[in-house]
Amino acid sequence: MKKWLLCIALTGAILNGCSDKENATEPDDAAEQDTVVKPQTEELVPTGFKDIQFNKDQENIYVKGEAKAENGIFYYKVETQEGKELLPEKEIKLAHSHAYLPYKLKLDRNKLNADKVVILRMYSKNDKGKPTDQNYFPIEQDKIELKKQ
Repeated sequence: MKKWLLCIALTGAILNGCSDKENATEPDDAAEQDTVVKPQTEELVPTGFKDIQFNKDQENIYVKGEAKAENGIFYYKVETQEGKELLPEKEIKLAHSHAYLPYKLKLDRNKLNADKVVILRMYSKNDKGKPTDQNYFPIEQDKIELKKQ
């Protein structure tokens, strides 16, 4: 008698397991799509510089290249190798922040140490006003080609 009860219980469990699989529904694709986390369309854009060229005339050094910056703004200043400021910080605004855009800078040679290498520091700023994504470019004035007039 115990064998029959055990046999009936096992048969019921097997049938119950099979019937649940047959009646189970596949998850709705639309419901799955609603729960998918989509990436934000506006990602942070790190500040970057490329294709930098230096030229000079008797009075100025000209810097041109391409830049991109998180908020479409980057800053630059010129310093000595020891960190002494020669030209104060200036702000450059780009048309937008998601692609490299051309820029031009004009540096007054009279304010630079002509016989020393000076550093062009280009960067962006965070929400607290601190420099981020800093890039340092040495300017060797005696090696820059004189601009044709």
